[in-house]
Formats: sequence, C-alpha cells, structure tokens
Amino acid sequence: MKGSCEKIFLQKLSFLNLKDSWRSLYLEDIFDFHKGSLFSKNDISENGIGKCIHYGELFTIYNAVISKVISKTNTKGFKSKVGDILMPSSDVTPLGLATASTILEDNIVLGGDINILRPKVSVNSIFMSYLLNFEKKKIIELVSGTTIKHIYNKDLKQIKVCIPIIEEQTKIADFLSSIQEKIDIEKQILEKLELQKKFLLTNLFV
Repeated sequence: MKGSCEKIFLQKLSFLNLKDSWRSLYLEDIFDFHKGSLFSKNDISENGIGKCIHYGELFTIYNAVISKVISKTNTKGFKSKVGDILMPSSDVTPLGLATASTILEDNIVLGGDINILRPKVSVNSIFMSYLLNFEKKKIIELVSGTTIKHIYNKDLKQIKVCIPIIEEQTKIADFLSSIQEKIDIEKQILEKLELQKKFLLTNLFV
C-alpha cells in the first residue's frame, strides 16, 4: 500500500496516462468545512436509535473508507452525507490527527472533535482520503497544543494538494481500495490462525 501510494501521488504511475492533468488546489477550494456535535463515549449505546461515530474511533477502528458504522446513540447532532471526509480534531499525538476517512453512509451523528470536509466540487472522496493520509506531514505541521494536540478547520483549509481529473481519481480510488480489502482479509485470516494456535497450544499441554 505504501509503495503504491508513493508511486501514484508522486505521479510516477498513471492509469489513464494523463500525468499532465494533475493540478494544485487548496482544500478550501474543494471542500466546505464543518464540525461535529458534542457527545462523549457515554452517549454511545447498544440500544441507540441512530448510528454515530466518536472521534476516537477514526484512528482506532476505521480506515480510509468507512462503509459500515458500528456504534449507536440516542443523541441528536450534526449528521453525515455520503462522501464526507472525517478527520479527528484532537488527540494526544499529532499522528492521530493526520487521519482521513471517507464515510459512505448518510445521517450518521458525528462527534464534536471531528473536522468534516464536505465536497463542494466534483471529486472522488475515497481518492481524497487516501491522498490526505499520504500527505500526513503537511497536516502534522499545522498541529498545535502541548498535552492535547489540535488541528483546526481554518488550518486545514490552507493545505495545498495536487489532484488529477475525476476519472483518474476514480481509477486510483478503486485500485487502492482493492489493496486495502486484501489487507483486511489477510488480517482476518491471521486473527483466526492466532486463535487456532492458542487453542492447539492450550490443548496440547493439558
């Protein structure tokens, strides 16, 4: 994944042979910026009537694409639209803030410590998530705070990125998503093998 991202985002690999089509834009040219609604982990409930995402889940549970939301809440608040990009706005480490995830579900209640980037022009949000995750250094440079680190929408707006035409974005998003899917499957297989190993070792020495 790392090697593929480097080749693609450094424009050493093109799917449509359109390397000259990349252009530089500020994030504020691409997105409208919002903040989620305040709610804590205590507001997450197994019997909640609606789905939600707490900011801490962005760097502990979810990857660059959120296709299935697992948490629920009875709290009302700012809700997602398909294609929103979610980024934590506070964490104890700068690296945790340099995390972008595209959500593929509408009407998900979003936590207060989440910066929400909502596309206002035609872009592939999944492509943009992979791009922002690749551009971690640009994001980390804008982090402020001592014990608790913060990144604000006003700072994110000034990040400059280089993007190709939408057709190339879609090709790249599909390609990287297929790699991530393969990684997820291999992780699941590894977890099952670890459980099997633990079971066999337990019974072997009984």
